[in-house]
Amino acid sequence: MKVHFITGSESILAIFRGSRDLTTAPASILALENAFGSPVSTRHAYERDNTGIFTQPLQGTNPLEPHNRVFNLTHKTLHSHLSGTGLNELATRFLSCLEIELLSLDIGHEEWTAIPDFYTLIKKTVFKASTTAMYKNLPRWMIPKSFQVRDKLITSITKWHAYAEENFDKNDEALQNGEWEELYGARLMRQRHEDFTGIDDFNDEAYAASDLGMIWGANANIVPIIGWSIIDTLVRPLGPFPARMRRRKM
Repeated sequence: MKVHFITGSESILAIFRGSRDLTTAPASILALENAFGSPVSTRHAYERDNTGIFTQPLQGTNPLEPHNRVFNLTHKTLHSHLSGTGLNELATRFLSCLEIELLSLDIGHEEWTAIPDFYTLIKKTVFKASTTAMYKNLPRWMIPKSFQVRDKLITSITKWHAYAEENFDKNDEALQNGEWEELYGARLMRQRHEDFTGIDDFNDEAYAASDLGMIWGANANIVPIIGWSIIDTLVRPLGPFPARMRRRKM
């Protein structure tokens, strides 16, 4: 796969304006296989889908059945459940989980606690809260431990999928309509299960790799956002929030 670096404001604006006619499929396949362990045997399930992400397939593309339009399914599910009620519920649950993680830290309330690596603390705390709320590479022989960790994650996610599918009561209307429950977590993840298990020539390993990628993507965004927000707040001595903190300390 060739990689092109685009420079210049006019070129970048042209890409944004023509985004409807562009695709991230090659990059997505590369990441899913090399970073998240999606099996090569299921690559064609992605490669055959050149229909785009929108409801109406792009002109001149492959005549796929709706349940095989993997990029449209992914886009539709994320758009539906990461806006409105679904997003509000997910954000509320994330903040609740984050509060639990922060309260469990071994930090005193009567005196200041020195933390040598503040960003690492944020990463560990936010990752657990976020995951609870949701739910060409080097060869394996050169980095065996990294592959072992990834294999273990794929296995764990696959077991979670199987357990949730076996124990979820599809006849329970309250569960079906709820935005969060104990088996799948967010309704978004339950909808992804329905989408991915319906794709022809897909398998459990590819589905687990996709969810592993989603876990990584979610935390790749939320951890830096929260980290920089907290750091920015703390380094502004004249800001209103640090002033309130100092008054409470006194």
